Amino acid sequence: MSTRNGYDFLNLERRAFLQGVFDCLPDKSTIKTKRQVNDIIESEDGIKVVLADGTEECGDIVVGCDGVNSIVRQALWANAEKTTPGHITSKGRGTLEITYSCLLGIAPTPVGLGTRDMTCVHEHGYSFLFLSQPDQIYFFVFSKLPKPIRWPDNRRWTEEDAEKVANGVKDHPVADSLLFGELWRTRIRGQLVSVEEGIFEHWHFGRMVLAGDAAHKVTPNFALGGNTGIESVTVLTNELHRLIQMTPNGRPNKQAITATFQRYQTQRLPRVRMAHFASWFITRLQAFDGIIMRCMAQWIVPLFVGDKMIAHALGYLVKDAPKLDFIPLESRKGTMGWNDEKLDSTSMQSRLKDSVTTMKAVIIKETGTAALADIKEQSMRPDYVRVK
Repeated sequence: MSTRNGYDFLNLERRAFLQGVFDCLPDKSTIKTKRQVNDIIESEDGIKVVLADGTEECGDIVVGCDGVNSIVRQALWANAEKTTPGHITSKGRGTLEITYSCLLGIAPTPVGLGTRDMTCVHEHGYSFLFLSQPDQIYFFVFSKLPKPIRWPDNRRWTEEDAEKVANGVKDHPVADSLLFGELWRTRIRGQLVSVEEGIFEHWHFGRMVLAGDAAHKVTPNFALGGNTGIESVTVLTNELHRLIQMTPNGRPNKQAITATFQRYQTQRLPRVRMAHFASWFITRLQAFDGIIMRCMAQWIVPLFVGDKMIAHALGYLVKDAPKLDFIPLESRKGTMGWNDEKLDSTSMQSRLKDSVTTMKAVIIKETGTAALADIKEQSMRPDYVRVK
């Protein structure tokens, strides 16, 4: 990636990433934690989030970045059914399917799996993925379930379930001199989770909009889940920025908000579908899911594709990534360049004009907590968004 896209590939825990983003916020007072959301009430003039402690947060829009079991998505569905019955069908709600589970965790870096490597181990019905760093290693064990699970059904896995999966693969070699069981015994933490897959048909309704796993969920084998979510938030932010610039009084009406949300979904859908298919394919390829996948994994990919071609394909996927287009950025250059930098420079300069319009937005965090943020449309210092 460094050669093709100008940036290195970095592995880090979600909590470390969130801490880095939080540390760079110029104003942390708007972030409110431990605030369970009880209800979301929408009106023609605004939207209100009712919290479990009795307090309320009011704004113009609600952005649901609250994960695969999204509270905002449930409220969005309920509001759509109340105001436009039949708009979101049961088929549209039952998008998510669970075909695989994943035993994931962190352990001290063992001998045999490198210190800056990605290692994939294929097997019939399951696969291993290891992402190593000098001080610790991230491990994933993907196992195909006997039968797919579809919404509204779900599965909550216990520590006993995790131990059962680990015991089932403990004797499998994951390096020349390392068994998985040895790695599992030294784990810092580990758990078994469901691996949902699916792209919802409706990402918005009224003043509510979804992003990340709340709208589109992929398997993590190709590392596109969190990255795809970040891209969606980026595109949504760009669209909201343009909307506010075009609104003289700073308070876009409901129709303008709906049109903005639809542009966001339309722009994101083709790329999300690509990420979904790539993740779907890699997950099944690595687990020898059927005779065709096994033949491809054991013979076709090693003989006719190779690591360089896979890296090149990933580079092409990365170079199409969006960025915040109202913040000056001197991006690093690789051999592939960046597609959005082919835009006319005059057009880009017009997007960087200062704006003093402020819009209230209620953002629902993945933990089910709420934060009230002022989206100030003005020239922003790049270090505000830099992750340390």
